[in-house]
Amino acid sequence: MIDYDVCRKVLEQDGDQYTDEEVKLVADLLWDFAQESVEHFLTQTKNESYETGNFDGESQQ
Repeated sequence: MIDYDVCRKVLEQDGDQYTDEEVKLVADLLWDFAQESVEHFLTQTKNESYETGNFDGESQQ
C-alpha cells in the first residue's frame, strides 16, 4: 500500500493543497494501478513461457 503521508508529500511538492480524502483517492488509485500492472505482467510472462514451450517459467535463450 502507498503510505498516505508519502503520497501527500509528493502531491504537494508544487505548493498545491489536497484534502485527506483526495490524497486517499489518489493513493488508492495508484495502488490499484500497480496491482493491475503486476497482474498483467505476470499473465504476459506466463503466456510467453507457454508459447515458447518452456513451462517452468524460465526464458529460453
